[in-house]
Amino acid sequence: MTKNEITSLNEKRLETLHHYGPVTALRIFGENHILVGYGPILHIYKLEQNLHHDQKMELIFSRQVFKRSKIHSISVNLHTKLVVLSGAKSFASFNFDDLPHAQFKERGIHEWIITSSSLDDGTIILLNAYNMVYQIGTDGKTLENKIHCGEKSILYSGSINHTASGKVVVAAGTVMNGVILWDLNSREILHRLVDHEGSIFGVKMDPSGRYIISCSDDRSIKLYEFESGHLIASGWGHGSRIWGLEFYRVSDDDHLEIMSIGEDCTMRMWRFHSGDESLTEIKCIENCHKGKHVWSGDVLAQLGVCVTGGADGRVRLHDLKSENHETRQITLSEMSTSVNIQFKKSDFIRDYFELSKKSSKFLVCLTSNGHVVVYDYKTSAFEHLGFYQALNGFGIVHGFEDISTVVVSSRTGDLLCITFNHDGVPLHHKWIANSQEMKITNMLTSSPCAGKYFVLLESPNPQIPFICKEFSSFGEGDFNLVQILHVPKPTMGNFSVTAMTIDARGWLILASKKMSLVVVDIHNLSRCLSLRKIAPGDTVSSVSVIDTGDNFMDALILARDGTYLIARFSAEHTGFAFTIPQENKLTRGFIEGGYLDQQKQLILYGFKSSYFYLWNETKQVEIFSEHCGGNGHRHFHFQRTTREERFSFVYSFKSDVYICSHLSRFGNVNHGLIHGGVQGREIRDLSIQRRVLDDNSRLLVSSAEDSTILLSKLYPNGEVDGIWSMNNHISGMQKVEFLNNDYILSSAANEEFFIWQLSWFQNVPTIREIARLKSDQEVPDLRVMDFDAVEHPDSIFIVTVFSDSQIKLWNFDKSKKTFQLINQWCYSTCCILNCQILEIGDGEELKRCLMIGTTDGFVTTWNITDPTHAELQSTEQLHHSGVKATCLIPGDNTTYLVTGGDDNVLALSKINEDLTITPLTHEINAASATITSIAPVSRKRSEFVVVSVDQIVRVWSLQDEKLVCHTAKYTTVADTGCCDVVDDLLVVGGSGLTVERIGV
Repeated sequence: MTKNEITSLNEKRLETLHHYGPVTALRIFGENHILVGYGPILHIYKLEQNLHHDQKMELIFSRQVFKRSKIHSISVNLHTKLVVLSGAKSFASFNFDDLPHAQFKERGIHEWIITSSSLDDGTIILLNAYNMVYQIGTDGKTLENKIHCGEKSILYSGSINHTASGKVVVAAGTVMNGVILWDLNSREILHRLVDHEGSIFGVKMDPSGRYIISCSDDRSIKLYEFESGHLIASGWGHGSRIWGLEFYRVSDDDHLEIMSIGEDCTMRMWRFHSGDESLTEIKCIENCHKGKHVWSGDVLAQLGVCVTGGADGRVRLHDLKSENHETRQITLSEMSTSVNIQFKKSDFIRDYFELSKKSSKFLVCLTSNGHVVVYDYKTSAFEHLGFYQALNGFGIVHGFEDISTVVVSSRTGDLLCITFNHDGVPLHHKWIANSQEMKITNMLTSSPCAGKYFVLLESPNPQIPFICKEFSSFGEGDFNLVQILHVPKPTMGNFSVTAMTIDARGWLILASKKMSLVVVDIHNLSRCLSLRKIAPGDTVSSVSVIDTGDNFMDALILARDGTYLIARFSAEHTGFAFTIPQENKLTRGFIEGGYLDQQKQLILYGFKSSYFYLWNETKQVEIFSEHCGGNGHRHFHFQRTTREERFSFVYSFKSDVYICSHLSRFGNVNHGLIHGGVQGREIRDLSIQRRVLDDNSRLLVSSAEDSTILLSKLYPNGEVDGIWSMNNHISGMQKVEFLNNDYILSSAANEEFFIWQLSWFQNVPTIREIARLKSDQEVPDLRVMDFDAVEHPDSIFIVTVFSDSQIKLWNFDKSKKTFQLINQWCYSTCCILNCQILEIGDGEELKRCLMIGTTDGFVTTWNITDPTHAELQSTEQLHHSGVKATCLIPGDNTTYLVTGGDDNVLALSKINEDLTITPLTHEINAASATITSIAPVSRKRSEFVVVSVDQIVRVWSLQDEKLVCHTAKYTTVADTGCCDVVDDLLVVGGSGLTVERIGV
């Protein structure tokens, strides 16, 4: 096939608004600047710190440096402030002091550049992929090229290092022969480091010039002494290939610290002490980025800051200051010595509740034998409040932080209420006897608003109702019983309460195992609702009110196995109506609790493996984690301070209690997320909703190679902001598309076809899977390659096509949420790649046509006006191989069909009134690689956008039944596979995503 020559034509018509793609290079300069290689684009951020020690990031510079090459290396000379950027065969330089008006141009050499640097005299040094060095003068002319050490190995990595003695040492990471260290001036090979098995992906020298560190696809880190070249320590821990390393502190001869990043999406910190044979892992941030690969990173030890960039297009700050994450231990022996109480060997700290008031913070502890002891965080002192025989052997501790009150329940339901002042001194304590003779197994608390406090007691006896006690408090030391309510237990069987909440008007939600709920109005107990198995999931671990209105209440419901819901309860005459606008499942581990923050971002916490985690589900960011030995039936208490991003995690481990305090240093910049991205794997398909929202944004849905579906907002400036990442699919994604403002359809391998419903929580869109096709095979192995649908008032007519040539027509009942198979047949034995429903004519003459494109190059149509009797109308071979993309263009009195294929051809045909296909013309040189997607430009009927694997976006039009190319522009998105156009916004997806504005 002849190579397409139209790669650059009228490029100004496509204005790049935003690019999302792999972060290929990072460099911290000075104390507060971060240089980011974002594909061919350079971003420079300034880190600012105010008097409250909050960190803020400001984008001070952004410019596309290279036309096509990606920035893979950024170096800054600390003396001259010369910045050198390089990637592929291109390089550019500028002086940092010239910002923001720095002028620089792209230059190049004939070989692939591995890394770059500069000397104090302004000479630029480039290391190429053949272990040779170019020296470029300040005038841009080559001073000396192809300097080498006599060994022209192929390199995957390398670094150019300036030692204190004035030497320039090249560290070359080869494909097969380990690391070669050689002197640039003498061209002498200093050392050959051959301890790795496999290719070297990173090699660095520490600032003192005493150590060399390297990493490989053997998943190990090797530390060498530079002078002798001896291996002195190794580090193991990454689950896959390691891409990069940085030294981040050399404090003395015995203290060395290293950062590593890798394919497993983790960032790890290592420490080396002289004499050790192994590097000690001191910190691991899992899920450092989404999907796969942390490609780049750098460290600034002075500020205690690390920055990473991933394949998901995100740039993240990480806090390395140990004082912002501290864990202290409380032992029973320490408590015994302090308060002079002798405990038995079998005694332990049974329960606790944390209170904080102004500058004081303290933990109220109950021992297993009935002692109540207060631990002061500031002084590390214990105070014994008393011994209570009623609490000997049993006791449950809860409390209300806003009024500094702790409530302790005995086995019989008697309540010990202790109220403290702001210094942690108890103002009073009193017993409130339980009027009903009973034994309790659980006590839960809830405070819907200031002044109202509820305590719920549960007995295992099914005949005894739930006892709900309401308290009031309107001043310091004031905590009074208002009323006692008896809430009947549901008749659905054993219902043990695992979580509860109540809103200000008295709507009480009780949750149990197997996702069961009871909702009751405590002022009218006849108004109630019992729900069994409201969604797939296990025990409900948390339920909280997140919004209320005149006749509704929205609740966040979390299940321990990872399921989370936003549910709405609406008042009816005799009960409640119930809907679920948002449902998803977290794949990180067990969920124990969560909340919505002030920005309506969903924050979840729980346990995974041996860690406790706090996770921002909206931004897909881990806020912090604590190694606590795993979850099991661990007793813990989690608390956050709303006035600042401070978190406290108190947990029991063995016989001791640990208090973990975390300050989110970058909480005001999305917990360190300074540049948003998209999905961490290749985007397979995307679709833009036509409706414009109140903030002038539109909804964008995309599906990725990792089987996730991301619902985002697309703003007029091209910015994309992710909202929900859905994990329902388990196999390779094929297609996702908005049907209208209410539904999204998606398909994948394993015969997966889902229908999603869109809704709204306040101003946040929500999404929930409401139906999926069930396969009639025990082991589904087909792919649902494509689908199309037409909505009716009560149903949706759907066509699905499969990889084995099957075609199936369905009717989906909206109210019952069920599928009915109408018709099915096979086209042939090849794979069907796409399908479309088109309607020709109107009124009684209306004909509904099904059109498919297949791997044999044919486009075929059927008349499905009567879907139970599909009539073959036409079959035409329009391509030599697979028909990868189709687009219907309405004409004045006809419908035109544009198709693109594996053969790089763009074909134009006409669909006649009798549903036959008439080929008109074809462009054999429409692209130099497979055409993957075609989308009509909505404001101009005759124009359409074509994207192809050659990374060229072209705008074509129909003129007198001919194809004319008007615009061609290179896109920074590799593996270009999908696109969509709404008004003047074009979104192109692949290995990343770009948003372009189409000019007139």
